[in-house]
Amino acid sequence: MRELGANIGGESSGHIIFSDFATTGDGLLAAVKIIELMRTTGKALSELRKEITLFPQSTTNLRVAKKRPLADLKSLQSVIKATEQDLGDEGRVLVRYSGTESKLRLLVEGKDELQVAEAIKAIEIAACRDLDVIQS
Repeated sequence: MRELGANIGGESSGHIIFSDFATTGDGLLAAVKIIELMRTTGKALSELRKEITLFPQSTTNLRVAKKRPLADLKSLQSVIKATEQDLGDEGRVLVRYSGTESKLRLLVEGKDELQVAEAIKAIEIAACRDLDVIQS
């Protein structure tokens, strides 16, 4: 959100952040803002949801022995960069460590489901090459 200068952001887990009002997700604030939008536009929630295009998405979590700096993981960085170039403006890649667990979280989203599946697998393989991944 900061990188794009966006004041509204969210994720599929349901967290919605309105950075003009709060720095974290707030369900009550999100509900109030949705009601405000419905009143302003005169549209029902069922109409508003049709304006959002959802792309295929794939996620996976890898348990890691140590959270090494992502910038130091050469194979992973290379595959992420190639995937971002392949997806262009029609997708996204998110690779980050969990803030509460020893896990690397991977997400790929794009228009084409097969491309997304192949990309998440390639990123997972690269992460396993660079990190000590603990098989569960």
